[in-house]
This record gives sequence, structure tokens and C-alpha cells, in this order.
Amino acid sequence: AHALGIAASQSAGIVENLAELAALAEKNIRYFKDKAREIYELAEDNSTMDDIFKKAKAVMRINITTPQRYAVVIRMLRSNVEYLEYKGYLTKVIDDGYIKYRKNQPDWTSF
Repeated sequence: AHALGIAASQSAGIVENLAELAALAEKNIRYFKDKAREIYELAEDNSTMDDIFKKAKAVMRINITTPQRYAVVIRMLRSNVEYLEYKGYLTKVIDDGYIKYRKNQPDWTSF
């Protein structure tokens, strides 16, 4: 018996499942990175979060009909903007009392 309590004949299936899981995880990571890059392209220098939201809503044809939908969409947008800030593609600044984002020169090879 295998150390994890799995018969040797079953372990090949686990490896295949792990490989499938790793491929799915990689696909999901690529999807979220592509969305973040799309948000970066929509942002303009000195954009507020609201400016980015309005542009993303229009360009991506996001339909918001409830406060709950608004909350989900703004949360997803905020995570993308925060990721771009963390990676150094956007810089957060205060301008006339408002948080605004400035675009940096991206190095998409390390993205």
C-alpha cells in the first residue's frame, strides 16, 4: 500500500488528476492576468477607481441592475487594480484629495 493509503494502481489516476488540476490552475491564472492587463489598457493616467470602473463597464458591456451586482463587479475591479499596483504597473497617488492611479511602463514579460 502507498504511504497515503492508496494502492499503487490508483496512484497513476491521481497524477493525471493533479496534472489536470495544474493545467486548470494555469488556465485560471492566465485568465485573471489577461483581465488585469485589459484593465490596465483601459486605465488612463490620473484615473480614479470610478473612472476605471465607468470605462470598464462600457467597454466590457457589464450590465449592473442590482446593488449586489455592483458590489461584485467593483470588488473584482478593485482586485485587478490592486494587483496591477502590487506588480508595479500602476502607482497610487493623492491628487486634490482623491486617490488616482498613474500608469507605469509595463514589462509584460514578467507579468
